[in-house]
Amino acid sequence: AQALDRTNSEKPTEPFSPTFSMMALGLDFTLFLAFCSLSLSLAFSLPQNTSAGMELVTATCTTPAGCISGLSDEASFLQTSLASRAKSSTSGKKTQASQPSRMPLTPAKRLLASRPVSWVHVPKCGTSFGNALMHLPGMCPNLPLDYVWGATGGEGEQLDIEAACPGSFAAEGRLKWHDHAGVEGFYKSSVEGHGFIMLRQPEQRIMSGWFFQQYSWPEWWFGRPPASLVEYASVISGCAVRVLTRATLQVDLHNSPCGDPFLVRDPEIDLAKHRLRNGFLFVGITDEWDLSMCLLHAAFGGECLAVDFFNNRPGKNSSKDALYNTSALEGYTDKADGALYDEALALFSEQSQRYGVTYESCQPCFRQATASK
Repeated sequence: AQALDRTNSEKPTEPFSPTFSMMALGLDFTLFLAFCSLSLSLAFSLPQNTSAGMELVTATCTTPAGCISGLSDEASFLQTSLASRAKSSTSGKKTQASQPSRMPLTPAKRLLASRPVSWVHVPKCGTSFGNALMHLPGMCPNLPLDYVWGATGGEGEQLDIEAACPGSFAAEGRLKWHDHAGVEGFYKSSVEGHGFIMLRQPEQRIMSGWFFQQYSWPEWWFGRPPASLVEYASVISGCAVRVLTRATLQVDLHNSPCGDPFLVRDPEIDLAKHRLRNGFLFVGITDEWDLSMCLLHAAFGGECLAVDFFNNRPGKNSSKDALYNTSALEGYTDKADGALYDEALALFSEQSQRYGVTYESCQPCFRQATASK
């Protein structure tokens, strides 16, 4: 309109003519109809999700990636399903991905939109998290409320997850829904917009793996056990980065992405950080387990349960405060996973602020969990 006004104002004044006025009126009316038609077209081509019972609103972000990265309160939970529908709907040369995105509002609807949940399970970062996910509202309708996955050991390998939790968990590209497979081959199709992850302070994770049969050590490559803790640490450093950027399956205890003998490169660290921030709906911290469980329920609903705080894989040789003495590492630090962990801490802080999660605000959650024992 401004362009038209500017063009008209620059034209020289012409004598009044009834014929010319009618022609101009007809042109203005035609433009008006065209504008209305375009507006209606855009309105009806926006992604709808009423069949799923979702009430959607326009957010402040304008791209799916921008929404997931947290440009508005609800934007961090934009789903890939909505984004992919938007991209597949085109109008001329303009795709709907350029239109304001929409997303669910309530915790229940947020959880519904996140399914199937893609749990990216980094080794030694909280197998117990599976219990918290399975007991979120409606996730596993065919499991009893007091079911504890892995309570008798074995991580519940005999559990038919699809029968117990129909449509709730993604298993694409993995041998088991909860294994430690690298996500590179299925990140776009299965993880992005559906990812849930727990991460751990890197040196603590290394110590836990060392005391658990030197987990992930690639003996198939070296033909021997690690000569020392420091050698073990230097080889498996960057474990979480590898899980987020490589396509290795977990075949057994020592053959997984973390046991890849090729060291992590800087571009992989950047990619892992990008994926963590832009593709995951939930980032928890094992070192802040209680607050992580409270945050999970604040974001996705449901009451806090005792099973959320059940440790079905307690480590050995840790001290009373559940932290390992890392002095045996002789000052070695995992720089790759350290950079990713810093990003995870930042995301955890942002999400906690968004949902008002503090130890004080989580007291009702903790009381619920105690009462449910």
